[in-house]
Amino acid sequence: MGLFNIDLMTASPPSIALSILFSVAFALGTAFSAEREFTNTEGKKISAEIDAVDGATVILKKSDGKRFRYAVDKLSPDDQRFVRKWAKENVKLNVRVTCKQEMVDRKRVPTERGRLYNEQRAYKVTIHNESPHAIDGIVCHYRMFKTNRDKTTRGVTGRNAGSGQVDGKHDLPAIEGRGTYSFITKAVEVTKGRYVSNGNAFDHRENLNGVNLHFFKGSKLAATHYVGAYKKEGTVVPRLVEEDEEDER
Repeated sequence: MGLFNIDLMTASPPSIALSILFSVAFALGTAFSAEREFTNTEGKKISAEIDAVDGATVILKKSDGKRFRYAVDKLSPDDQRFVRKWAKENVKLNVRVTCKQEMVDRKRVPTERGRLYNEQRAYKVTIHNESPHAIDGIVCHYRMFKTNRDKTTRGVTGRNAGSGQVDGKHDLPAIEGRGTYSFITKAVEVTKGRYVSNGNAFDHRENLNGVNLHFFKGSKLAATHYVGAYKKEGTVVPRLVEEDEEDER
């Protein structure tokens, strides 16, 4: 195995691994197309870009796409300041988000002809911190989507009553490294059942059909998660939301 194939995440202490990498890179005259030349406390240099900052560790990425971890305090003072500034301006959470819709309450609606129920529905959102370091100061802005539909018992679809949006916000507490935290969104009222109107029997269905979750650190978008087909609808702060790949359901 060549030195460039060393698993720098686990095989060697960061300072030793990066010293080896610095030396080999310059000995072979390797050309990097990265944005910055980093210097460690021993004066060794390498060109790389920051991929992420995880607590006291920076993850650097070489021009060939290989990534490695390095202790921030092993870099030169100028590079340490650069890393800290980068971390403030480029917030990226290492989290996994899951959502599960729940029925909070259900009551029958009095009606002369038919049977209708009002349900209070919400999403249980769970944030899994996959970093070994605690995260703090995160705010979740979310938007839930409600759809309405009337359908006759003869199979003829009536006029769609439209859709509604419900916005909310939740301030997350500090989440320990490898820890989890859950919260329940606002409850949304939906009505379901059958009723008769003007001689026609209708099957009425209101549903909570999606939620957009955007996690911010200050004014910086740090993570996103989408459930349903309403990704393009944005959030209560859409100007801060960037395009992102659809999260797996």
